[in-house]
Amino acid sequence: MFVSFLLCLLLSACSGIPIDVTGDQNTLDILNKAINELDRQPEAWKNVLDDTIKKLGDKTTEVAKELQDLYEDSLAFTRIEISCEADFFGQRVKKSLEYIRDNLVQQTNLSPPSPWVCNPHQGSVDLIRDASGHFSAKYASTDPERLIVRVDGFNFRSLDLPTVELQDTNHNTVRPSKAVVNFLSSYLIAVNFQSEDFAGVSEEFSFALKWPDSADTPQIPISIENAPPPPPSPQMITKLVLIFHTLDDDKDDSATIHVEIYASDLVFSGEFGRRQTWHDHTDQRFELSLARQVRFDQVSTMEIKIVQTDDDTGWNMSYEIQAVLDDGTTHLVAVSKRHEIGDGNELIVGPEPFSV
Repeated sequence: MFVSFLLCLLLSACSGIPIDVTGDQNTLDILNKAINELDRQPEAWKNVLDDTIKKLGDKTTEVAKELQDLYEDSLAFTRIEISCEADFFGQRVKKSLEYIRDNLVQQTNLSPPSPWVCNPHQGSVDLIRDASGHFSAKYASTDPERLIVRVDGFNFRSLDLPTVELQDTNHNTVRPSKAVVNFLSSYLIAVNFQSEDFAGVSEEFSFALKWPDSADTPQIPISIENAPPPPPSPQMITKLVLIFHTLDDDKDDSATIHVEIYASDLVFSGEFGRRQTWHDHTDQRFELSLARQVRFDQVSTMEIKIVQTDDDTGWNMSYEIQAVLDDGTTHLVAVSKRHEIGDGNELIVGPEPFSV
């Protein structure tokens, strides 16, 4: 069906080839009647075409052959392109009949019928707007094929493809689009938005297809959704406060206390109490500057190790640790049980995890 002379005229811009067909008033009347019928009942195009073919009688004439091709060709399209409504097919058939009448019967050599568009295969071009107002394609990384909008219609021609432009809510041109239109068949084109940067897009704007020989500018709507807010930055521990509670056995001035803090790696190492006596029932408070900040949500993985050196005299104590965060707040992150060091007990505590 696609090699017929009519479709060559419709789809391949072959108009201008002289045709030796004598105008026939009866043929002209039959075609005019069919065109008028389609004006009134475009959804009845199948019956109108079938009746017109029968009325022409002689199936060897050029007009009859082209009508038969048009009938079979349109039936084939209805099986493939379900997004086009019956009225749409009727209008397409009417335009084709007018072209047959004017060129094969009256020989006026009109231009091929203008392209007609049914619907885009998908409803819209889906965009995401970030917090700064920048637009990007929603499926650019996950499903880039969704940036290719396939458009159904008729009379598409490879040498007469539409341009694409961004239009505002009043259908005024904002700018040409960077989208690329590809010809797939006489009834299908693809609009590829993968090279489009979506600059200048706003609410209720759309992309329009524009053919030079058609006043119709089919719209491809734009769907915009706001990107979810980014997750909050994690709270960070900037320093620790270590408080030793000396209980019922003091630390003598001959003993030195070494402390190490781990957060998978060593983030603090220091010594305290050299030549100092920490008396019974007193507290000793120290601020520990860390080698690096530690995420507060990882505090349960942190550990402390305490070692008494220089002598093995006894010291009974417990400790608590507070975390100072980057927002200035302080949180209790560790409280220990009673520890007895020296006087025959171990001189090392830990490493033991932070625990409240």
